[in-house]
Amino acid sequence: GEAAIGLALGMMARRGGLAQWDVDVLVDALKVVAPELSWPAVVRLLDQPSLSIESQLEGRQWLSLILGAFRRGCEATFPTDAVLGEWDNAAGQLALVRACLEAEDGVRETLLLGAGQEARGDDGLPAGVWASAEVVGALLRLAGAEGSAKVRPLLEMGEEDDPHGLLVGLSRYWGHRQASDCPALLREAAARAIYLVAAGGLPGKRAALR
Repeated sequence: GEAAIGLALGMMARRGGLAQWDVDVLVDALKVVAPELSWPAVVRLLDQPSLSIESQLEGRQWLSLILGAFRRGCEATFPTDAVLGEWDNAAGQLALVRACLEAEDGVRETLLLGAGQEARGDDGLPAGVWASAEVVGALLRLAGAEGSAKVRPLLEMGEEDDPHGLLVGLSRYWGHRQASDCPALLREAAARAIYLVAAGGLPGKRAALR
């Protein structure tokens, strides 16, 4: 079923698996023998104890495998909750989220925003990966599970890429919570983002290219 295929795809991304398998051929074969297979369900089963990403190369392999198989398997919008939802394997999820954030523009938006890639959100503020309350919320949840020291560099990546967007994302996430529930890492990141925006007013590396 979907669970076995999800685990198998993960194993393929390890130890040079992508160099040994033609993902398109594999997915086409699965579509013949299992035409009712749900690819959104497959990618939602990435939360496996065996998922471990040890390097940027492995991260790129995972993303290539996940997105390549999903696009070949169906025409649906990628389910971002497969990456950002609550996982049992927090260490594996943090590594996968990091790989998504380090991915090239277009790939990271597909994996982290899915259909929500409008220029502006419902509140009229800018949209984007760092402006997403779901992305910020996942990082802060992972900070609770894996420690702030492992998540802080990712928030600093947002400060460098798009401080305006990060400030919007932090505000959106914070807006749904009581001040007493606000984690210290969120307050720290918000303070730095406010300083960067107020001091420089620069849109950030990636935002400046849009």
